[in-house]
Amino acid sequence: MILIGNIALAFIFGLIALNTRLLQMLTAVFNLGLAIFLSMIFTPVLIKFFEEMDYKEYHDGLLIVLITAIIFIVLQVLCVKFLTKNTKGAFPEVVDRFGSVLLGFLFGYMLSVLVFFAIVLTPLNKHEYVITVAGSNDLTVQTVVPMESMIDIISKITLQPEELAHSEIPKTLMNNDEKETEEKSGLEEEAKPEEKPKKAGKEKPAKAKPSAK
Repeated sequence: MILIGNIALAFIFGLIALNTRLLQMLTAVFNLGLAIFLSMIFTPVLIKFFEEMDYKEYHDGLLIVLITAIIFIVLQVLCVKFLTKNTKGAFPEVVDRFGSVLLGFLFGYMLSVLVFFAIVLTPLNKHEYVITVAGSNDLTVQTVVPMESMIDIISKITLQPEELAHSEIPKTLMNNDEKETEEKSGLEEEAKPEEKPKKAGKEKPAKAKPSAK
């Protein structure tokens, strides 16, 4: 079901991209990919500064979305100002339109993978609606695996050394989130007052029935 959501959001952005140009969508896809990649690197580092704050279980997902949004907006503003301000006529009309739709589809898919992955890192993954949307398949497999694949592709495009293993970051974040959830559940169980066993009352001896004469 999540795959259907990914495709649906990708299709919507593909339609939106009809009103844009190929170069504009190309820079948008590149900026989003770079923003997601950097958010995967920065989140494990920055999360340590938020450990003492409330709603700790939401920090990973929110940080990933926030970092991605900030980096993407900054890159997009710079690109619009210096690169894609005047792109009309850069490509033939057919290539311009068709290419922008394909890149819009890719942009929407990448964005949906980010959103669903961020949701899985929060307690919302236990919500009845999210479980219903996920269907019978494992929610982690449907979200972490696409994110790992995307990070792996971006790592190769940006020529990152393989020993850095950036594609393992999503799985690490997921494991840390599950560990924190288990620790929280354990603390809640320990905090519950122990129920005192009820004292067994003395049983009254049964009265002997009068024998029939």
